[in-house]
Amino acid sequence: MTRAETLVRMADVLVLALPLTPATQGLFGERLLRRMKPSAILVNIGRGGLIQEPALVRALREGWIGGACLDVFGTEPLSPTNPLWNMPNVIITPHVAGLHPDYMARSADIFLDNLKRYLGGKPLLNEVDLEAGY
Repeated sequence: MTRAETLVRMADVLVLALPLTPATQGLFGERLLRRMKPSAILVNIGRGGLIQEPALVRALREGWIGGACLDVFGTEPLSPTNPLWNMPNVIITPHVAGLHPDYMARSADIFLDNLKRYLGGKPLLNEVDLEAGY
């Protein structure tokens, strides 16, 4: 059994907050879902592509897991006909990660700082590593 399988088996609530990379694409499929406790809750606040959605729907319908809280999906917006919308053991929320009262001002400050850095040939703040994918 892999380390991931061991950890998944122990979790009451499992929160996915991973970036989507070739290594994490579809990481959470039937193999890991079947190893979760039947009472466990899966929370995905990372990226929708981390979970193999058909396997998740099956896991929820067949009681492999207790429920899911989702704010990201493999295809967005989530289709109105997607079965996740009507499942009693699923909570769907918008992918906002919380709204801080100073969010816009702080974002503008970072943008302006990065613009000055860019124009000055300096390293940027919070730069994404394009090779790693996050």
